[in-house]
Amino acid sequence: MNTTIAFAFTLVIVMYLLIMLSSIKDVKKRGSLKQILKFLVQLFGIVIIINFFYNISIEEFYFHISDILIGIAFGWIMGVLSIAIVNKFKVIILFPFTTKLKKCDKKRICIFFLTCFVEEIIWRCYLLSLYTIVLNNSLVAIILISFLFVASHIKRKIKYLSLLDFLIFSILISSIYLVFDNLMIIYIAHLFRNIIVIFYGRSCCNERVINYENNN
Repeated sequence: MNTTIAFAFTLVIVMYLLIMLSSIKDVKKRGSLKQILKFLVQLFGIVIIINFFYNISIEEFYFHISDILIGIAFGWIMGVLSIAIVNKFKVIILFPFTTKLKKCDKKRICIFFLTCFVEEIIWRCYLLSLYTIVLNNSLVAIILISFLFVASHIKRKIKYLSLLDFLIFSILISSIYLVFDNLMIIYIAHLFRNIIVIFYGRSCCNERVINYENNN
């Protein structure tokens, strides 16, 4: 049953990607196919979640809930720290959820649900664990992985404060992983930190629009 669900879910996602990358000129037809596949992805996602919680005991359920809460707490701290770093600690916002997100922001958050999970598996669960064993020194492994993590996020015209933010974030979340040895905690922390940054970014955009309208 689990294998069938996983295979079906993977197949639907692959089909969705093919539709997104296809050259279908009929916009209406393409939109309809996308909506159908989106519905199937959500449906299989719900089935997988229900199946996951159905197969765990009450003790395991409460254990996972506590992991999520710990992850949210760490993510909140790192999100607030990220905002402070990129603003040279001139701006410290403890509760950034005061603005309304746009559709593009919501899409980014949906993408983060997958990308944060993939990044934590690659960078922390695999590479950090591997380098910790090979180097026999967790501190050196954390620093090495953090610099590699920053290097993978370098883009044209990126600000040095953003790179510093990535470096500190990677050091913190790598340390959390080595202390707790828990994928759920660092995944939720990474996801929640990114959500906070999106809310802050949208609030800044809204403020610039308001200031522009007031000055004209």
